[in-house]
Amino acid sequence: TISTSIVPKHRFLRIYGTEMSVHIDLATNTLIRFRTSGIAKVSKALVNLDHGLQLLSETITKTIATLLGRGRHGHAVLIERFYESLRQGIDPPVTGEDGRAVVAVLDHIW
Repeated sequence: TISTSIVPKHRFLRIYGTEMSVHIDLATNTLIRFRTSGIAKVSKALVNLDHGLQLLSETITKTIATLLGRGRHGHAVLIERFYESLRQGIDPPVTGEDGRAVVAVLDHIW
């Protein structure tokens, strides 16, 4: 489901698989794993504790990376790699064909 008019703005992505699902917070760049196997054997309290520990770990890791100047992600990384590909004469991280395919999907969604 995509909504561009939700208030307050949330930037989450959830991916569901047969073995595991993930919840990605694009605003804070954190990822929580939801394991689908063995949940019935474990109490819900332990599942919540696992999710809380994952979030705490992600928060600490991202904070340290940011403080050390390694907190780049998303487009900043791609742009940096693109410039590096020009300097070194190597393939860019994303091809023009990939870009056109993304735009085609977005046009179809809209």
